[in-house]
Amino acid sequence: MEETIIRTLPVKLTEEEQLEIGLNIAGNEIDIGKLEVEKSAMAKEFGDEIKGKWKENLDLSRTLKAGVKEEEVGCSWATDEPEPGQRQLYRNDIPEEKVGEPEPMNLFDGNTEENAADSGETENKHEETATVKNE
Repeated sequence: MEETIIRTLPVKLTEEEQLEIGLNIAGNEIDIGKLEVEKSAMAKEFGDEIKGKWKENLDLSRTLKAGVKEEEVGCSWATDEPEPGQRQLYRNDIPEEKVGEPEPMNLFDGNTEENAADSGETENKHEETATVKNE
């Protein structure tokens, strides 16, 4: 008996094989489309995340360069300061540091110098607390 030698050679496809291969190609095309959409979404998501980190680093670099950070700090109004009828805002953490310029007092600020003379009180008071950003 002669020995059989096996070789890979072209063989004509049957109709059934052609249909099966066609269905596989169609399925792969659908999968590729889905993967492309997912890839785009992930690329955008990663891109947005990267942009966010760049912005965060820029903000942190500016803070580091300035040597100060923005933070809420409790403040109090001193009435009749620097003169009667005005009030001045001071930081509670650094009491001698003024915040902004003096402004006119309003009816809710308590004693003015005129009212203080009537009531016997003449010293400045820290009556109201406000919150400002540390600059």
